[in-house]
Amino acid sequence: MCGITGFYGLEDKSLIKKMADVIYHRGPDDEGYFIDNTISMANRRLSIIDVSGGKQPISNENDSIWIVSNNEIYNYIQLMEYLEKKGHKFKTVCDTEVILHSYEEWGEECVKKFNGMFAFAIWDSNKKQLFLGRDRFGKKPLYYTFKNGVFLFGSEIKSILQYGEVERKVNIKTLHDFLSFKHGPIDETIFEGILDLPPAHYMVVSKNKSSVKQYWDLFYEEKSYTENFCVMKLRQLLEDSVKIRLMSEVPLGVFLSGGIDSSTIVALVNKYSNSETNTFTVGFGNEREIDELSEARRTSEYYGTNHHELILDEDDYNYLPLLMWHQDQPTGDVTCLPLYRLSEMTKKYATVILTGTGGDEQFVGYDDFKIGLVNHRINKLPKKVRTSISKSINIIPGFERIKRGFTYVLDSDSYQDAILSVKSMFNEEEKQKLYSPETSKRLGNHNIKERYIKYFIFDNPLASMCYFQNKVGLPEDMLQVTDKMTMAKSLEARLPLLDYRMAEFSATIPSRLKIRNLNEKYIFKKTMAKILPREIIKRRKRFFRLPVETFFNKNLSDIANNILTESEIRKKKYFNEKEIERIIFNHKKGIRRSSYQLFNLLAFVTWHRVFIDSENVSKKPHKF
Repeated sequence: MCGITGFYGLEDKSLIKKMADVIYHRGPDDEGYFIDNTISMANRRLSIIDVSGGKQPISNENDSIWIVSNNEIYNYIQLMEYLEKKGHKFKTVCDTEVILHSYEEWGEECVKKFNGMFAFAIWDSNKKQLFLGRDRFGKKPLYYTFKNGVFLFGSEIKSILQYGEVERKVNIKTLHDFLSFKHGPIDETIFEGILDLPPAHYMVVSKNKSSVKQYWDLFYEEKSYTENFCVMKLRQLLEDSVKIRLMSEVPLGVFLSGGIDSSTIVALVNKYSNSETNTFTVGFGNEREIDELSEARRTSEYYGTNHHELILDEDDYNYLPLLMWHQDQPTGDVTCLPLYRLSEMTKKYATVILTGTGGDEQFVGYDDFKIGLVNHRINKLPKKVRTSISKSINIIPGFERIKRGFTYVLDSDSYQDAILSVKSMFNEEEKQKLYSPETSKRLGNHNIKERYIKYFIFDNPLASMCYFQNKVGLPEDMLQVTDKMTMAKSLEARLPLLDYRMAEFSATIPSRLKIRNLNEKYIFKKTMAKILPREIIKRRKRFFRLPVETFFNKNLSDIANNILTESEIRKKKYFNEKEIERIIFNHKKGIRRSSYQLFNLLAFVTWHRVFIDSENVSKKPHKF
C-alpha cells in the first residue's frame, strides 16, 4: 500500500520531490520516481507484498509503459499466471506489476479484472497519455486538477497543493454539502478546481484532451432466492473474501468493536490464519451507552485473540488540527479521532488491519433504512393527519432523539426526503440562518436535493436507499476517513465486507431477507448463526461514534470560544456570528444535535486555518 502523485505538462524535478515528501506517512519504507521530459510520477511505498522486490515505479519489458500505484489486488496470482501464459515477462512477484501487464493486455478494460482496492497512474509513452484508475467503491483516494496546461494528481490533495499555481480557494457548493452531510459530493472537493476521480471510474489524459468514464456499478434486481440458498452463498463469499485478504508479508490484525460485522471478521480470520490473531478496540471510559469495550473483550476471549484496548482522553480534542491536515478536507465524522488514535496504537503491533466497514451498507444495518421504509408506508396517510400526529408528539417534553426520528418519518413527503433529512447535520433553513450575506450570494441557487436525489434510481425504496448509501456516504465519508486515518500512521486497512462480488450478490437478495419486521441485517445474522455465538448475533446494535455532547462537553465549548470568536467569524466572512452563538449555547445545554453541528463548524474552521490560512501543524497534538 502506498501514496502516489505526479504531473504531466511540466518539467520540475524539485516539485515532484516535494509532492512525494508531503505524503511520506503513506509510504515510509521507500520512494521512487519516474521522470521523462514533461511527465513525472512518484511513489511512497508501504511494503506489504514482495517486500524486497516490489519497488516502484515499475515498467514493462521495453520500458515504454510505467506505473505508480496504491493497491492491493487479491486475485493478482491468478492474473499473473494467465498473463505469463500470454507471453508477458514479470520482473517482480508483486501485484502492482500485474496491473501494468493487465493494461498491456486489455487496455482500459483492465480495471474490470481486479478484485481489490487501488488508485493508480500509468504513463504510456507509445500513446503519450496517462491512464488513471480507481477501485469500485473508492477505498483508495485519487485527486486531480488542471492548471495552466498542467495536469496534477495525487493520493492526497496536499501533494497537488505543492504546485504554487494551484489556488487555495473554498468551493462554496461543497461547503454547503459538507454542512449537511459531513462531506462533499463524489466528484468535487472543498478546494475549488481540485476534483475527485469518482469510484469505479478511470481517466485518460493526453496533451490536448481528457476523459473520465465509469466502468462498474451496482444494479439492484431482486432474484427469487430462498433463504437457505442466500445463507449458503453468502457464507461462501464471506469466507473467501476474508481468506484472500490474509495475504501479507507483515503482521496483521483486526479492528474489533464487538458488533456482528467485526466479530464476523475475527471469527473467519481465526479460522483461516496460521498465526495468533491480534485485535484492537477503542473506548470512551464511562460512556457505556456507546462504549463497546466489554463486548469486544468477550468476543476476544471467545476466540482467544491477543487483545489490545485504548481509552480516549478528553484532551484528545487537541488532535483536531492534525486530523484535518491528514484528511485534506474538513470532515464532520467524529469517528476520525478514535480511528486515528486506534491506528496509532495498532501500528505498534501490525501493518495490515482488517475492518468490518461496509457491512451496514450491503446488509441494511442503519436506522436510516427503517426511517425511510416507515415513511414510505405512512405517507399513504393524508398530510394533515401526519402533521397533526407530529405536532402532538413534539409537545411531549424530553426524548429529543426519538422525537426527531418521528419528525423525519411524519413530516417528510417521500422516503427520499426522509433519508436526506436524516443525513443532514444542518437542514436548508438552518444553513440559510447560518450563512453570512457574502456566502449566500456566492452560493446562488445551488440545490442540494437535486444533486443527491439522482441516486434514488430504483422502484424498490430499499434498493434505492442501499444504492444511495454505497454511492455517496460510503466513499465520501467512511472510506475517506478509514483511508486517511489509517494511512496517517502507515497502516493498511482491508475491508472484506466490501468485496465487490459480495456487493453484487447482496444487490440480488430479496428485501424481505435483508430486513424483516424492522430487524436489520436479517440474512447476515442467519448466515453467521452457526459461526458466531448467539450472544453476538442477538446483541443490540451500537453505532461507532464519538460522544461529543458529553465526552468533550466543556472542552468543545472552550475550543469554540477560542476559534469561533466574533472577530474570527467576521474576518472569514462565511457565517453569521449570532447563529454560531446560539449553537454554542444549545451545546452547553446538552442538545446533541447542536453538539454535532458545533463539531462540524469547528472541523471546517480548523481545516481553513490549516489549508487556507496556512497555519503550521504540529505532528503532535497541541492546544488551540
